[in-house]
Amino acid sequence: MSEIILKSSYEPSPKGVDFHSSHAKFKVLVGGLGSGKSRMAVEEVIQLMAEHPGIEIFVMRKTMPALRDSTLNEFLKQIPEELGTYNKRTDTFHSVNNSKLMFRGLDEPTKIKSTNVAVILLDEADEFTFDDFQTLKGRIRQMREKTDPRPPFPLHMILVLNPVDEDHWIYKQFVENKREYEPEGLMVLKLSTYDNLTNLPANYIEQATAGMTPDEKKRYIDGNWGTIVKGKPVYTDVFIPDLHLRRWDFSPKFMTLLRGWDFGFNHPAVSFRLKDQMGRKNIDFEMMGDRESLDVFAPKILAATEARYGKGIKVFDFCDPRGFDKSDKGQSSVDILNTLGVYPVGERGVRAYVEPGIQVVRKELSTLISGQPELSINPECKTIRAAYAGRYVRDESGEPKKDGFYEHICDADRYIAYNDKTNSAVLDAILARTQKVKSRVGNRYTGY
Repeated sequence: MSEIILKSSYEPSPKGVDFHSSHAKFKVLVGGLGSGKSRMAVEEVIQLMAEHPGIEIFVMRKTMPALRDSTLNEFLKQIPEELGTYNKRTDTFHSVNNSKLMFRGLDEPTKIKSTNVAVILLDEADEFTFDDFQTLKGRIRQMREKTDPRPPFPLHMILVLNPVDEDHWIYKQFVENKREYEPEGLMVLKLSTYDNLTNLPANYIEQATAGMTPDEKKRYIDGNWGTIVKGKPVYTDVFIPDLHLRRWDFSPKFMTLLRGWDFGFNHPAVSFRLKDQMGRKNIDFEMMGDRESLDVFAPKILAATEARYGKGIKVFDFCDPRGFDKSDKGQSSVDILNTLGVYPVGERGVRAYVEPGIQVVRKELSTLISGQPELSINPECKTIRAAYAGRYVRDESGEPKKDGFYEHICDADRYIAYNDKTNSAVLDAILARTQKVKSRVGNRYTGY
């Protein structure tokens, strides 16, 4: 059939031009309020339908009620009448060139099963789980008939969302793990409200930001990734980035390594501090697990320790005193570490140690030794850096907030601060005891 000529008043912004011209398989539109991301996504789908006869596209939200209340209305409002008709019974738009636009929710799986499409658009993509994403990704495989001489269909997964926390799977996959997606093509386009000012009412930003905190403005207006912090930060009044962010040159001859272990399944964490002969400490490295048991996580820590610091450095380990508590299986977290040749120190039987540990860290941040802070942080340690800069907060009761993420790396570091003995003779005694136990037990996994 002849080319479809569409009537539209849409004029893409410079960022919109980049988005529409990208051939990346994975296209992530992350933007603040009124940033134009939804309109951009709608126009992308319309253009794909018009340019590729026979293409089939899923537009999805987590549930059909949510989709019908918002996304569907936005599409029907923008799709030109001359492109085709919408069938309300099947939730499908049929184009005059045989393209199909199917509106679907994961709560109606029978409408998705065994259907292969060329494009999937996830609106409010942060509602979907990583498992949802993995499953849907496998449905993007629509092909033309072998006898069809036309070019193959473009294959895309488009994610549209407001900015999310750094611990959300979307951030982890497309920012931290972006190299995995780059071979097939990845575009992450960040939009701010300011990018769409010409299409917004006067004073829109002033009205939208009324009552917002600075963090909320960065996220919902500027379109930045990040956590919305609600609560009083624990360390910001004593943490000064220009003073405390320092990268040390590692010297095994003059430094010891202090590791703090926070146990748990969702986000086990270890903080690595280097300590020099003057008693200054630098949080040089950090590791956090993601839904993994200690017998899986701990060997990774030992491997990372050897790779980063070698075998010759003295290592002292500290942990939550509850790590000595036996589980239902009769084995404690400390028992597991012992089998790997790691013998952490913790104040056994102590329960009221959270606030004292925090006060030790605050004192370290507030103290100078020969003109340098007693405690500094390697800028590459972005999780604990963000935590100390304001993400780690107190709740309404004044207790450190159980946020499920930043608390773990802060706890791991706090165990070092609380348990570390400044007396080198005590440290040497601990090391001697550890070496004696190691020589008796041995370690079949690491050899040290």
